[in-house]
Amino acid sequence: MPVAASEVHWWCDRDPTDHVQHTDALGHASLAISGGVGAASLCVVAAGHLPEIVRLASTEGAIEVVLDRGARVSGTVWVDGAPALAPLHLELVTRELGNDPALPAALRERIAAAGSSRIVTTDDRGHFEVGGLPPNWIGALRLPKTHWFVPGAEASVWRAEVLPLARPATDLVLHTTALPALRGQVLVAEGGGPLPGATVAIHTEFLGGITAGGTVTTDVEGRFTMPLVPSAAGLERAWAERERRSAFVRGEAVCWRAPGLALPVTVALQPEHLAAEPVQIQVSLAPKTHFLALTTEGQPVAGARVDVALGVPSGADGRGWFQGAPFENLVGAARFAVVPAVARHGTGTEADPWVYALPRNNLVQIVVVDARGAAAQVAQLRLASQQPIFAGRRFGSDFDREFGRSSRLGESTGRRQDARGQARAYWEGQIQLPLDGRVDLHSLEPGVEVAVEARDRFGTVVASASFLTPGFGGSHEERLVVAGELRSLRGRVVSSRGQPLDEAVVELLLLGRRAILPVRPDGSFATGGLRVDGPVQLVARARGHAPHPFEAWPAAWPETPIELVLAPGRTVTLRVVGDDGQVIPVYGYPLGFERSQAQVLGAGTYLFEDLPAVVQFVAELNGRRFSIEHDTAQPDATLKLPTPALVWLPASRLPEAFRAMPSQVLVQLQHLDEVEARPVVVPCPGSADQPVAVLPGRYRATLLQRTAQVEGGLATGIERQVVLRPAVVTELRLDETTGR
Repeated sequence: MPVAASEVHWWCDRDPTDHVQHTDALGHASLAISGGVGAASLCVVAAGHLPEIVRLASTEGAIEVVLDRGARVSGTVWVDGAPALAPLHLELVTRELGNDPALPAALRERIAAAGSSRIVTTDDRGHFEVGGLPPNWIGALRLPKTHWFVPGAEASVWRAEVLPLARPATDLVLHTTALPALRGQVLVAEGGGPLPGATVAIHTEFLGGITAGGTVTTDVEGRFTMPLVPSAAGLERAWAERERRSAFVRGEAVCWRAPGLALPVTVALQPEHLAAEPVQIQVSLAPKTHFLALTTEGQPVAGARVDVALGVPSGADGRGWFQGAPFENLVGAARFAVVPAVARHGTGTEADPWVYALPRNNLVQIVVVDARGAAAQVAQLRLASQQPIFAGRRFGSDFDREFGRSSRLGESTGRRQDARGQARAYWEGQIQLPLDGRVDLHSLEPGVEVAVEARDRFGTVVASASFLTPGFGGSHEERLVVAGELRSLRGRVVSSRGQPLDEAVVELLLLGRRAILPVRPDGSFATGGLRVDGPVQLVARARGHAPHPFEAWPAAWPETPIELVLAPGRTVTLRVVGDDGQVIPVYGYPLGFERSQAQVLGAGTYLFEDLPAVVQFVAELNGRRFSIEHDTAQPDATLKLPTPALVWLPASRLPEAFRAMPSQVLVQLQHLDEVEARPVVVPCPGSADQPVAVLPGRYRATLLQRTAQVEGGLATGIERQVVLRPAVVTELRLDETTGR
């Protein structure tokens, strides 16, 4: 059967250029291959078929190419218990395609780009199908943002929007749910036409204090769709089941930015808007505001613009206009600083325009290099000052970047106490450093002192400096030299059967700091460049598997990738008991798994998963560690400790001066007979909280007042001695006359 409209790419040994022809209705294409160019090859690319590569024995005559339809992914999408009636656009994502080294680079990129993601639409019965996949295809199906998979229906590890596929599959049955969504349209009140490019902020509240929303931009018809997903973590599974969702309480949609918008418009949302009725937001456009842009010497500035979406830049006479909210704007032009659009005089009419004075631009370039002068790889630059550094003492904006290579900053301001306890204003900015190690900042407030630090991915400062921002028209270069050799470690995470585990995570531990390394679909990972002189620890983890730790010193880092093999994990229930065998409220955990989250089955009873063959369970009282070694083939473990005493501090037992602020005080218990026992801190949270378990014996109880300047707290001079007995709950009573 002829395949029309397919692409026929051809290239020659002596001419690697990718030439392209398209087949006609009969599947024919003519290739004008001249002689003397060496052996030729062609590749046919057609929708629904595998790319077919053919090595030509001769460049003359006719050749027939038979396309393989390849493997398929097909199935039916169900929405809330019924086949999808309305068309759904699914995305088929391919992990790797187009890596054949025989292809020209341009064609290889073309195939990879075309094959990495395909959109397939369901028919009126919810059915979909896509073909032309290689037999060893690996990828995933991604739902549109308006739908989620129902938990447990397609995969043991639930993902809301993505279904991983290890191979081509047919006759899939995908159970999904339609999320509550807000659909609407922004219209111009004067005439009723649609307003494209408008930004709408949506906020909704549901029973139980659940909130959902976000921002969305209207399309060419002024329309928008916003799926409503809880902003709080941990509610996703419940939200994916229609009958478990909370009822809508209230909400609002705000069109706060749009081309020519005069003022933001807010619309209160009703329950019917979350059902089927679209919400309409009618806005008014602002009148034209005329301006005159001049240099600080009074000469006209051409090309000046105000940062609103609708307007005309100034011409050679310095005159322009904009249409939008006339407040809190910026004005800028090429070679001039971006400054707040504060008019010197004028009313904004064509006859009497607002007059803006634009100073010449200034520039700071920060360059981060290594000891050899090459661009250094660091994770972040952090800048600090006592005030925002951009002209007008403001934050940077996208408008700044339209007039130069000014890097995007994550900025914040506030006040914090210095060493003398005085509150001082601060400004901070963070920049992800580009690969060339250079950052440009322009349109800066002159004469501001700025401290800059280069930090690695763990937040360690690897170089620092300070500078003053130059005056308008000036420039400054600040070079940061990073010492230390850059090293990297590569590896692969696989199961005990040798299969890649792309669901794994690799935790990197260095000098007490942690980072998570992404694992690629083939199980590979890389640390990236590290400047270290101490040991680096890696821990590979995956659900259902025991972790695999690995440690290496920089001098002994392997040149070839390491392989971290994860064995199947085991599950153990741990009971922490006292001398009499009764369960006690003390936390026990497997040593080396301190970050693991136990399932609490009851006081002193914990369930741990994904454990290796042998673990050491530990628990602590007053800093003393008690432990047992356990073979995890046995599903139950018992850890025995001395029966502890239980102690708590009710607010009613505090001295009267502290009862009004119980959260600001605590008690430190110092064991008087056990020298090696660490002090124990007992907070004063309220009567509903659990007592603290400690070793029995005699203690000195000291009342402390919390303070940011003193670790632990500041002694108040109120103390007493108490005797704490095993298995007895003791109230600390510091309201009585104290004494020894």
